[in-house]
Amino acid sequence: MAGLMQSCSVLDLNAFERQNKAEGLGMVTVEGSEEKVMPDKDLTCDLFRFLQLLCEGHNSDFQNYLRTQTGNNTTVNIIIPTVDFLLRVQESISDFYWYYSGKDVIDPLGQRNFSKATEVAKQVFNTLTEYIQGPCTGNQQSLAHSRLWDAVVGFLHVFAQMQMKLSRDSKQIKLLKELMDLQKDMVVFLLSMLEGKLRPEKPISNKLSGPWAIS
Repeated sequence: MAGLMQSCSVLDLNAFERQNKAEGLGMVTVEGSEEKVMPDKDLTCDLFRFLQLLCEGHNSDFQNYLRTQTGNNTTVNIIIPTVDFLLRVQESISDFYWYYSGKDVIDPLGQRNFSKATEVAKQVFNTLTEYIQGPCTGNQQSLAHSRLWDAVVGFLHVFAQMQMKLSRDSKQIKLLKELMDLQKDMVVFLLSMLEGKLRPEKPISNKLSGPWAIS
C-alpha cells in the first residue's frame, strides 16, 4: 500500500507546460494532453477509498493495524505515506495556483486539472478521517507528529487565494464549489483530530476570588 501511494501521480506543472506548448504547435489534442495529467486519478481514489472502507464503523482493530502490523517481521505505519501523498497533492495544487495567479481566469483545461487534484485530495481527507474516528488515539498521535500540518497550512493558503480568484467569473463557479467541498472535508477531518476526552490533572475552577468574586 505504501509503495502504491508513492507511485500515485499528482499535478505536474512542467509536464502541463510542455503539453500546452505541444498543443499550441498542433502536435497533440486537448483531450490527449488532459489524459497525461494525473492519468491514474481513478486508481488513486480507489486505493484510498479501499483503506477508508476497511476502517468504516470505527473498526479499531484495523485502524491500529494500519499503524503497526503485530506479528510481521516488518511493519509499515501507513499513516505516514498517506500524509506524504497528501502533502505532494497540496504542493502540486499550489504550484498550479501560482501558474494561474497572474492570469485573470483559469482556462477550462486548468479547471479540469484542478478538479482532478481536488477530487483526490477530498478522498485522502475522507480516508484520514476514518483512520482516526472513534477516536483512535494512536493514529491521532501519529498524525499529530507527522507533516500533516504542513499540508493543512498549505491548503488554507490555497483556499484563501483561490476563493477570491474563482469568485470573479461565473464560468469558474463549478470549480469554486469543488474547492469549498474540499475545505469542508478538511474541517471535518480536523474536528476528528480533536475527538476524545481531555482529562486535566487538576480541576479548573470557574469561581473568582477577591473583590471580583460572585456570590
